[in-house]
Amino acid sequence: MPNRPTLDMLDWNRQPIGVAAEQVVDHLKACDPRGRCAVLVSGRRLRRLFQRELVHAQQRMLGPGALLAPPVLTPSSLVECFFPSDGSLEVVEESTALLHWLVAFRRLGQDAKRLLDPNPGSMSSVDLLSGVRRYRELCEQLDATGIDPAEVPSASEGVGAPERWRALSALRASAHRELEMHGWVERTALHRSMIDSEQLDEGAPQKLFVLGVTDPGPLTMGVLRVLGDRAHLLVDAPQSRSSDFDEFGRPLPEIWCELPSPLPKESMRLVERPVDAGESLLELLEHSADSDGTLRGDQLTVGLCDERYGELLERTGRRSGVPLRASVGISLSRSQPVRLLALLGRYLTEPSLTEFSALLRLPMWEQLLSNRLGDLPSRDALLTLDAWSQKRVGGTLDEFTTNPMPGGGDPPPSILRQLFEESEVLLHPLRTATTVSHQGEVLRSVFEQFDGLSSYADELEAFWKHAESIFEALTSDQRVPAFELPVLLELMHQQLSRQTQVGQPINPGQAVIEMVGWLDVRQDPAQRIILVGFNEAGELGPPSVDAWLPDSLREHLGLPCESFRRARDSHAIHALAARTNHLDVIASRYDLRGEPVVPSRLYLGPGGEEGAHRVLRTMDTQPFSRPAHLLTGMPRPAGVESFSAPDPPSGLEIDTLSVTEFESWIRSPRRFWLERQLRLKTVEPDPLELDPRSFGTLAHEVLESFGESEVCDATDASVIAQFLEQHLRDQVRKDYGEPCLPTIELQTRMLLRRFRRFALVQASIAAEGWRCHAVESTLTARLDVPDGAPVKIVGRVDRIDRHEDGRWRVLDYKTSTNAANIGKKRNRSGVWKDLQLPLYDYLIRLTEAQPDDLVEVGYFAIPKELSKLEINTADKWDASVMASGVDRAREIVLEMRQGEFDAQQGTSGGNREPDGIDRILRSSALEFRFDEEADE
Repeated sequence: MPNRPTLDMLDWNRQPIGVAAEQVVDHLKACDPRGRCAVLVSGRRLRRLFQRELVHAQQRMLGPGALLAPPVLTPSSLVECFFPSDGSLEVVEESTALLHWLVAFRRLGQDAKRLLDPNPGSMSSVDLLSGVRRYRELCEQLDATGIDPAEVPSASEGVGAPERWRALSALRASAHRELEMHGWVERTALHRSMIDSEQLDEGAPQKLFVLGVTDPGPLTMGVLRVLGDRAHLLVDAPQSRSSDFDEFGRPLPEIWCELPSPLPKESMRLVERPVDAGESLLELLEHSADSDGTLRGDQLTVGLCDERYGELLERTGRRSGVPLRASVGISLSRSQPVRLLALLGRYLTEPSLTEFSALLRLPMWEQLLSNRLGDLPSRDALLTLDAWSQKRVGGTLDEFTTNPMPGGGDPPPSILRQLFEESEVLLHPLRTATTVSHQGEVLRSVFEQFDGLSSYADELEAFWKHAESIFEALTSDQRVPAFELPVLLELMHQQLSRQTQVGQPINPGQAVIEMVGWLDVRQDPAQRIILVGFNEAGELGPPSVDAWLPDSLREHLGLPCESFRRARDSHAIHALAARTNHLDVIASRYDLRGEPVVPSRLYLGPGGEEGAHRVLRTMDTQPFSRPAHLLTGMPRPAGVESFSAPDPPSGLEIDTLSVTEFESWIRSPRRFWLERQLRLKTVEPDPLELDPRSFGTLAHEVLESFGESEVCDATDASVIAQFLEQHLRDQVRKDYGEPCLPTIELQTRMLLRRFRRFALVQASIAAEGWRCHAVESTLTARLDVPDGAPVKIVGRVDRIDRHEDGRWRVLDYKTSTNAANIGKKRNRSGVWKDLQLPLYDYLIRLTEAQPDDLVEVGYFAIPKELSKLEINTADKWDASVMASGVDRAREIVLEMRQGEFDAQQGTSGGNREPDGIDRILRSSALEFRFDEEADE
């Protein structure tokens, strides 16, 4: 029995690639001929980086021209490098293998019923394909360990009915016989048998250096067992931690999963959503730029902890002229050609009006039909189809070919008949093809008709890059079993959905910022690392639940499991933190699907007091969104128009100001100038739902009608609620039509719930003696300004109440998600963030109220949480506090007149995502934080 592999601990303060390259060169100097060693790395990117570093190390240590090239392997090529194969069987391509597994399943008899429920006899081949794919994957995983499915129940308890495992074993045996009969073999089963033979190839390397493989799979561990001390594992950790790894260089879970996070608290950037992560990334990139504003791609790398961020971040980069490239690629599953495969499969399996409608709505298919028929107006065609479908309830595709209509109904419009007939012309050859070879040829001819559509050139190029090999495998070999066309379409759809396409091309003259899978960052030579999507999701999230192979069983069988994955991740983040002082992580509160997620445990830690502090700090941190900063020195992509913010004037002529404009100045003087003086605004598209401003406007319009009505002083809550509901419905009908969009209807019902609670509170205060004095009242007064001309202050007050005893109450309606908090309008240091209430107090005392009258100012909060729907007044602010607010207003007038646009201001929040004006101002020091009190 060979000795164990040798572990060589590397100093993780140095780049492991450089150290490994030097060790390999030392070995090459002592060994001849060349090729007496090989190097195993974790993936293709690390192989490329290592090969480059190896060349540099040889030139440095051996001199110019002395280049030796040992094979640099990845796990997929490891077995064949060391073990011989008799070559009697050919490794089967995956799509071909699935078809043979499907044949084997159909022959399984009673065992098939133990695997699939409902009865597989009633399922179509397309439905069976997904199940068979899953069973093949299960057997592949077990084959890697050398375990037959029938052996699993005896290897561990509580794994389910033994009959199901025996049925799975029978399926595996039948499929393998089916493949062997045609001269094929599964790759994993072949590799396992080669390893189990323990017969090394005569020309196998004498030594294997292993770099960056901290989570070897069962096959890799099998090779390492056979090699013994011929395997030299280069472990990225100091010598003092040598006992923290097992014999295969895997971090031990009982050690690494209990270590506290090595990340400083200040390294975390918490954002609200993934789109905000893109803006935060751009800001970090700006900080990393050289003094001349340029970025060096070799000194900075972005790690994607969730590879789905790649497409979003590429778009963010293109918008701002930053060359971000996701090397992990973008899934083809969302591309038009791959989606078309799925739609064609469903339509050809069961032609129906629903499936035809779905096919027609695919832009790629619609454009092809439009070109063939002479530029049909696609929007009109789809609207016509929707209108006819709603009118002709229960309509079928038969009605597109029947004339006259059965039952005397309205026939389909001619445009729909044309689209249907042209679709059938395109698809008829597919329906009549019988052999797999013929089906493949016809399908290829259908997709070749899209090659002239320039809008989809990139997607088609990526499609053909992967589809050609599948076409070739399925159509060029007579051993491939014949199946119905929908099976071929579904098979291709499944295969292509797992592929990726490279992102948008980048100017070759630019230094590209590479975005890689976060584990690929471990050996990256870049000095600055930014990890995006640092949440318990994506590659850092929990594994999907496997009913056949739960995590405890996986660990028992020697399969990759959660504990070793977590230990691997912990080791990786410790190695990164030790190697660079420039490590930042960006986590969001919501994932790409809008689901809430938490920061990764790699930041929060395993628990304890430090973990509790980090959790509290994270919960207390308001997520923020910063406008993207255009990086100076970066070329703008061709065809992108720019708009630069003009320089503000040296001062503004101010003679009239509204109350709300003071808050606008406090938030951003430059934005105030663009909006008020230049009348700049963002043009929004037609809403599919009410944004916060529209939601608040709708509520204010209804409440204004209520304040002007005869029931405004009613003490019967039911009367008030009935009035509000009726006027809310009328207002929605007037503004958004009938019926309105479903999302607006849902928001209307949400507002109605608040109004019903409002009615109870309103009836109660009316019973206390308060009467509605005025609504939407405009108050004006002169404000004297030291060393300057006075200014007229204008305030439009939502509501003014008067009590029977003579008191006044000035109220502003707030429909924010959370109840408006008066305390947040002025901090403990006396810095004002919003002058609305002190200015309302100032205005009412100079207009409606008498000098000795008692005046209250505050908010009528109408939040989402109904228990907090109430009136909140500034009763803790005495006359001196109110006066300080008015004095601050005078200071702001002076700042405006003196043109102090760069003065430090207190942020009031900002209830919105960055809009077009924010993007113009992205080079300023603006900061927009989520405001929980923004109108909803």
